[in-house]
Amino acid sequence: MRWEEVLFGDLESQFDDAARSRVDDTVLDLAEAETSRAMFTDRLRARCGQRLTLRLVDGSDIRGTLLDAAEQWLVMGRGLRRALVPVAAVASAWPLHGVAPDPGGVERRVRIGHPLRALAREGEVVVVRTAGGEHRGWIVRVGHDHLDLHVYAATAPEDEKDDGDWAPVMTVPLQHLLTVWSG
Repeated sequence: MRWEEVLFGDLESQFDDAARSRVDDTVLDLAEAETSRAMFTDRLRARCGQRLTLRLVDGSDIRGTLLDAAEQWLVMGRGLRRALVPVAAVASAWPLHGVAPDPGGVERRVRIGHPLRALAREGEVVVVRTAGGEHRGWIVRVGHDHLDLHVYAATAPEDEKDDGDWAPVMTVPLQHLLTVWSG
C-alpha cells in the first residue's frame, strides 16, 4: 500500500467520524428540542384509553382509564363512574411514556367550564371534591372561575336545616376543585 492511500484512507476515516458525530449531535439537539416542547397534557393524551394513576395535590390517588384529556381537564373512568379532574389538581401521574400529537384548534382550548356545563345540563347528581371537603348535589351554574352546586340537604349542618329539605346553593371556586365524580 502506498503512503498516499494510507493518508487518504486516514483522512476519509476522520471525515466520516466527524460527519457521524455531527449527525449524532444534530439528532440529540432535535430530540432535546422536541422534548422541551412537550406539554404534560400532551403526554397524558398519549395514554387515552389506557390505565394510569393520578396523584392529586391533596395526596389522594385516582386510578382508572384516561378517557379524555384537554389542556385544563381530564376525564378518568372507573367502571361506570367518571371523574372530571382539573389538570391543576394533578400533582403527578404515572406511567407516562410518549407524547400525543398536538390536536390543535378548538379541541386543545376547550376550558374546564365546557364539561362542567355539560354536567349541569344533564342535571346528574355529582360529588364535588375540593380542598375543603366533599359535597353531593347537582351543578346549577358554571361561571368563568366558579360553579354553583345545589347541595343535598343531608350534607347541610344539622343546625342549618329547615324541615329536612334545606339545600343551599354553594359556590365553589374552580381553583380549589379536585374532582367532580358522576355516574
